[in-house]
Amino acid sequence: MRHLAYQEKIVRILEDLYSETLSAVRVNGGITEWFATLVGDLQGCVLSPLLFNIFLEVVLARALRFLDIGVVVSGYRLNNLRFADDIAAMCSSNQGLDTIVTSMATESRRMGMNINTDKTETQLIGRYRGSCDIKLEGQVLSHVEDFVYLCGLISSIGSSQPDVHRRFGLPCDAVRRLAKIWKNKAISEASKVQVYETMVLSILCYNSETWTLTAETNRQLSVFEMDA
Repeated sequence: MRHLAYQEKIVRILEDLYSETLSAVRVNGGITEWFATLVGDLQGCVLSPLLFNIFLEVVLARALRFLDIGVVVSGYRLNNLRFADDIAAMCSSNQGLDTIVTSMATESRRMGMNINTDKTETQLIGRYRGSCDIKLEGQVLSHVEDFVYLCGLISSIGSSQPDVHRRFGLPCDAVRRLAKIWKNKAISEASKVQVYETMVLSILCYNSETWTLTAETNRQLSVFEMDA
């Protein structure tokens, strides 16, 4: 927080909040012995998500401050996307991506954090179908054609159609699981419509803001609504 020029008073208040804290774990209605909390955010504290985001902001700012590489989108150069602790590094070359990943891993380690190599994968998006051998901690990261990020399917072909096809299958399962409601004559049609919009349509339209709408997509949406 001092790195981001927060007021010293606020920093000291938070330091006092975290100083000499004790924690215990609740198990089967009882709690374990109390132990000192040396690292991490206080679990259940409303400030914890904000403090973690501030911490991660500093880590990435220090890791990427001298790197003028990435991809250009609408005239802006981007080299990372992040949501909480889910981070997507982006670059137009293997060498550049390797530099970004190495810098992020080095700075994270220096700040007491480690990147999970088992949960980190690489992906090529676009027409280029070459190799993408990126190493992290001496281990070559696994390469995938499709990757689910924030519940949306990112395809290597750079199209939203695979995500659209995947998304159509998810509400169909919800429709089947709610079969008793659709068949129940004691439930009004208006109530069934509310259930449909809440439990089915919301699943179908999740992440739809990122889709590139085409005639095929519109046709599929119309067919789904008619079948439902």
